[in-house]
Amino acid sequence: MYPATVTGDRLCLRELTSEDLPVLTRLYGDPRVTRYLRFDALDAEAAAAKYEERRRTAFDAPRTRFEMAVTTPDDPAMVGTLGMTLEPPHHLSGWLNELVLVPEVWSRGYGSEALRLMIGLGFERLGLHRIWGLRRHDHPVTHGTITEAGMSQEGRMRDWVRTGGRWHDVVTYSVLRHEWDARRPSVTSARR
Repeated sequence: MYPATVTGDRLCLRELTSEDLPVLTRLYGDPRVTRYLRFDALDAEAAAAKYEERRRTAFDAPRTRFEMAVTTPDDPAMVGTLGMTLEPPHHLSGWLNELVLVPEVWSRGYGSEALRLMIGLGFERLGLHRIWGLRRHDHPVTHGTITEAGMSQEGRMRDWVRTGGRWHDVVTYSVLRHEWDARRPSVTSARR
């Protein structure tokens, strides 16, 4: 499925474009932003390589990764990014990863809305059965962001990620299709 676009009340998810590279470089190079990610801050060359790798996956057949730009409906400029990787077997489970927003939009509820839009894409358009995600155990805000998006906490994986020269635990969350359907009517109006 290319291009994928999902529109909500305050946000849109769209495919990455070359115009997003400066924002991605800024995000991936900012230690405040990468502090809780699976990698340390990147220089411009490493950020560009990560962008190219992610952009290429949009054209894989079958497509197993969705790396989307987060925008507002009235402005196509990227304010963040969010990924989802479809997992074998049969690609009926999706892993949400690397929700990253520019600091200027922190504390506006954009994280929960972006997650809801991606979850809606996974269930309503891709036919997934289970969607899961994780957060670093010491991130002060993301528990509320993730649960507000409709996911339930599952457990803790010890020493799952190494950044900043240290190992960190992560907390896992998931939502199943029947739970999503019971809690929410369709929350996305998708354009193909």
